[in-house]
Amino acid sequence: MIEIEQAIDRGVVEEEDKEPTLRREALVSLLIDRVKGAKEYHSKAFKQMKIDMDAVYKGYTGNNWDEEKYVANILQRHVAQRTSALYAKNPKPVATRRKRMDYEVWDGQEESMAKALATVTKLKMQGGEPDQQAQAIIDDRAKVKVERSRMDKVAKCLEMLFEYFMDEQHPTFKSQMKALVRRVITTSVGFVKVGYQREMDRLPDISSKMSDVQAQVDHLRRIASEAEKGDIEQDDAEMEELMLSLEALQKEPLTIIQEGLVFDFPECDSIIVDPLCRLLRGFVGASWVAHEMYLSAEEIKEIYDVDVQDNYLSYDMRGNQTGVKAGQSNYNHFGSNVDNVRDGLALVWEIYDKNAGLLYIVCDGHNDFLSEPEAPPIKLETFWPFFALSFNEIEHKELLYPPSDIKLLAPMQHEY
Repeated sequence: MIEIEQAIDRGVVEEEDKEPTLRREALVSLLIDRVKGAKEYHSKAFKQMKIDMDAVYKGYTGNNWDEEKYVANILQRHVAQRTSALYAKNPKPVATRRKRMDYEVWDGQEESMAKALATVTKLKMQGGEPDQQAQAIIDDRAKVKVERSRMDKVAKCLEMLFEYFMDEQHPTFKSQMKALVRRVITTSVGFVKVGYQREMDRLPDISSKMSDVQAQVDHLRRIASEAEKGDIEQDDAEMEELMLSLEALQKEPLTIIQEGLVFDFPECDSIIVDPLCRLLRGFVGASWVAHEMYLSAEEIKEIYDVDVQDNYLSYDMRGNQTGVKAGQSNYNHFGSNVDNVRDGLALVWEIYDKNAGLLYIVCDGHNDFLSEPEAPPIKLETFWPFFALSFNEIEHKELLYPPSDIKLLAPMQHEY
C-alpha cells in the first residue's frame, strides 16, 4: 500500500509547462494532416466495412428492404459457420528449436559415429593412444545434444509464458481471437497489436487489459493532482470518489502491479495505413501506420500525464466532431436521450514512423506531442506492432482492402 500511495503522490508534483517551439508545432501539424489525408484516402473502404456490419446485423444491405418483411438468415449463418470452421476451439502456442548446422566435426551420419565409437573402444581395449579425430566426433555429438536439450527447455518455457499471458488479460486472448476471425469475415480485415505493459506503466489499448490496479492508481493520481491545484472543490463528487477509492485500496492486504505481454484487437477502421502501402499483410511499401483512439481528457491525463484542457478538438464516440475547441469533458455522462452518445472525446493517434524509427503520439487540435517521440517500446523485426489478418486477399493496383465475405454474398442475400 505504501508503494501505491507513493505512486499517487508522484503524480501530484506539478511541473512547469513548456510551450512547444514553432518547428515542433509544425511537425505535429504535419503528422496530423498526414493521418487525416490517409483516413480520407481510405474512407471508401471504411464506409464499406460499416455497410457490411449493418448487413450482417439487419440481414440485408441498403434501404431497399422493409424490416417487417421476412429476412432469410444467410449472412449471419455464413459468419457463424465460417467462424467455427476457421477458428480452433482451444489453440495452443508452439515454440520449436530453429534448425541449424550445430555439428562442427561430426557430419551427422550414423555410420561415421558408429565407426568412431568402434575405433575408440578398440583402442581402449588395446591400451593404445586414443584417436583424436574419433574422440572429437564423439565429443561434438555430446556437446550438441546438451545444447539442444537446453534450447528445447527454453522453447517449453516460452510456451508456458505465452499461454500464461494469454490467460492473464481480460477478455482472454482466445475469446478475442475468435472475435477477430468473425470481424475479418464481416469486414475483410482485422488487426492484432502487440504491446508490453511494464510495471507502473499503462497502455492506452482499449480492448484488452491486464488484471491489475494500474488504471485505478492512474485515475486516483489524476484526481489528486486536480485537487492539489484547486480544480476540484472539497464538496465535489470526484473528491468523494477519491476518498472512497483510497479507503478501498487501504483494505487490500497485498496489491501486485503486473507486467507482461498485452494483445490489443483494434477496430478494423482504427488502423490507418500509409496510402503508399501495397499489401496489408506486413504493410509492404508503407512508411508509417497510425492507430486511432478516442479518449477523454481525463484518460489522456491519466495515461500520458498531459493536461490538454480545452486545447483539443471534441468528438463523440461515433467519430463526429462536436466542437471547434472542447470545453469540459463529458466523461461518464450520456444524457437522457438514448441517441445522445458520449461526447467530449479527443482524437488521439499513435503514429509508428518506420523511416524515422520513432513513435509519435498526437491529439487532433493539440499543438504538442502527448508523449516525447521515441523508439517504439517493443523491438520487432517488422518494426510494426500490428499484424493484419485477411482471408480474401487479392492483387489490385488501386485497392488495398480486399472484399469481405459479406460483400460477396450480398447478391445472394438479396435474392431472398
